[in-house]
Amino acid sequence: GMYTFELGEGADRAPVEARFSYMWKKFGNDWKITHHHSSVRPAQPSAAPAEASDAKVEEVMKMYKQAAERLSKETTLRLEQEAQLREVIVELEEIKKAIPQLASDK
Repeated sequence: GMYTFELGEGADRAPVEARFSYMWKKFGNDWKITHHHSSVRPAQPSAAPAEASDAKVEEVMKMYKQAAERLSKETTLRLEQEAQLREVIVELEEIKKAIPQLASDK
C-alpha cells in the first residue's frame, strides 16, 4: 500500500510519500503478519525515456548477435575440451590399472 509520513524536526518537518507491503501466514485459524517492508516511494520520472532510433536498435541487435555467436563458439569449444579431458582421464585410469600387471610381468 501507500502512505505519507512526516520526517524531520520543527520547521524542517516535511511529508514523505512511502509504500509498504506485508507477508501474511496462517497459524491455525489466525492470520499473522510474518514480515513488513516499508520504503520511500521512488520519484516519478519527469519525462518518458526517449525512443531509440532504428540505427541504434540495429547496432544493439548486431552487438547482441555477435556476443551470442561468440558465447556459442566458446561454449562449444569448452564442451569439446571437457569431452577430450574426460577421454584422457579414462585412458589414464586404464594405464593406472595396467601398471601393477606390467610390474608383475617383469
